[in-house]
Amino acid sequence: MQSINDLINKQNTKAVNVVEYSAPSVIDLIKNSVNIHWQQTTELAGQSVHLKRWGYNKLGDLFSEYAKEEHEHAKIAMHRLEFFDVDYQPIVVTPRVWKRHDVKAIIEFNLEGVKLAGQTEKEVIIVARSAGDEMTAQTFIPLLKGSDDGIEEFERMLRLIEDMGIDNFLTLQV
Repeated sequence: MQSINDLINKQNTKAVNVVEYSAPSVIDLIKNSVNIHWQQTTELAGQSVHLKRWGYNKLGDLFSEYAKEEHEHAKIAMHRLEFFDVDYQPIVVTPRVWKRHDVKAIIEFNLEGVKLAGQTEKEVIIVARSAGDEMTAQTFIPLLKGSDDGIEEFERMLRLIEDMGIDNFLTLQV
């Protein structure tokens, strides 16, 4: 079985004619993406408040910006669903539980979340292309780029913590 990355990078993808422009599997994946991005928006916004409350204002501000980005990603996915005239309500968001007062655990938690978002975005791109829906694939490429950037950022933070220690890392976040 080919990996998802191999499928995305495959040059000669055969387009398939699909009634109503896209496939139900594409719609289901886009709905899943909406929910993941709303979930991340909620998680990051809560973490931002928590971190600022404990005096880590720089990290709190950064997570607040990440929450805004996730909100924009959710809106992009919802716009695509509106294009298909698909009802995506009710939006079911069940934020995962993150560990308070443990910045390293929070960063690891967010890394898992952004990896999940990236995986879903890759799946949307692959399934949309296999259905002949290049517009949806193109819509999700910037979202995937954002997830890849987020993965790099959270991994960078974890390397900093490993290299300098959590106390020194947190000192920089005040």
